[in-house]
Amino acid sequence: MSMEFISVRDAWKVVLDKALSKVRLDRLTIQVHKSLGYFIADDVIAKVSYPKRNIALFDGYAVRAEDTTSASINNPVALRIVYSNVIGPFEAKPINVGEPLPGGANAVIPHEYVNLEGNIIEALKPIEPHANVALRGEDVRSGDIIASKGTYIDKFLYALLLRAGLNEIPVFRRIRVGILTIGDEIVRDMNLYLTKEDVVYDITSPLISASLTTYCDVIDLGIIKDDESAISHIIKNVENIDVIITLGGTSLGKRDVTVKVMEKEGEIIFHGVSIVPGRTMAFGLIHDKPTFMLSGFPVAAFVQMKLLVEPYVLKVYNAKIRVFPILAELSRRISSTIGFLNVVRVTLNKQKGKVIANPLRLRGSGVLSSISLADAVLLLSEDIEGFEAGDIVSVYKKEEPWGFAYVEGDFP
Repeated sequence: MSMEFISVRDAWKVVLDKALSKVRLDRLTIQVHKSLGYFIADDVIAKVSYPKRNIALFDGYAVRAEDTTSASINNPVALRIVYSNVIGPFEAKPINVGEPLPGGANAVIPHEYVNLEGNIIEALKPIEPHANVALRGEDVRSGDIIASKGTYIDKFLYALLLRAGLNEIPVFRRIRVGILTIGDEIVRDMNLYLTKEDVVYDITSPLISASLTTYCDVIDLGIIKDDESAISHIIKNVENIDVIITLGGTSLGKRDVTVKVMEKEGEIIFHGVSIVPGRTMAFGLIHDKPTFMLSGFPVAAFVQMKLLVEPYVLKVYNAKIRVFPILAELSRRISSTIGFLNVVRVTLNKQKGKVIANPLRLRGSGVLSSISLADAVLLLSEDIEGFEAGDIVSVYKKEEPWGFAYVEGDFP
């Protein structure tokens, strides 16, 4: 068994070609109250306009803007206070924030811009039409598409759907991802970890699971020893899972048996990707399921997941994703491994109005603090030797789907 490295973008093309059609997502109709974390399956149309009528944005008086054109502190305009549902020329109706404007009114003048004299107010400044007013349909307009197919429902869209009068919406079912952790030394018993020198606490599966839970239902397949028959037994008996992720055992050592087992159970399409960290990644179709074999080291696994697993998941959903880089000045020189995509972890701070990117010196694939302490990542493409101190570079917040932007070519 050998390892031949392919570029990240070539690996992405292979994943799309071999596996994009392997996951079929049913369309569900669910209540909006339960829709957080789903992707919309069809364009969603607002059922109601909001505001339903023109409403006040300030406490004050509903007026006709044209009556205040000449108003000033030295030449106030007198308006008579009325309480009817319609106002006429040089009339004003008291109004509270959120209340609908009476007929005839087209603006609101706040209390601080008037003098009150009995049943007369004096406008001290001119008010433009629609000033301090939310117009009917300004937020949501009935009949408009408020979310298109492939849009992720976050807390903001969730609230907007409710404002648009929607009770149920069409969504894709969530992708089910099974994660299997492999390694003789891996434990989840904290007492054992604290008392034995030869064990490693499982931090990689919680990291990857938490990262994917945003978009997927993650199923923990447990920890298994570096035992070929035991791994094979679990893989053969996986049910109700769309995508398999294994963690650990992807190198070429005697105890690294993951890829060897998967070769017997299915097809290994590639083993070795030009990423630093994370070059030992493998991918295949195992029992016709897309299977991503990631490193057991947390930082390498995180990078592999961000560059190929997360983009695959988003592509299956046909997700509408926008990722924007942050332009930053590099604080010191960094070098790169030519021929590999180098993922450098950086912290960010501001100095004299500029964003400064500070590369972390701890760059090992198992140094969890290098990603935990980082604010963002800097991607150095395969043909870049490095950057000098003072160079302006594009960095991405580490939680954003920056891998999707890279593999899809939306990368500066």
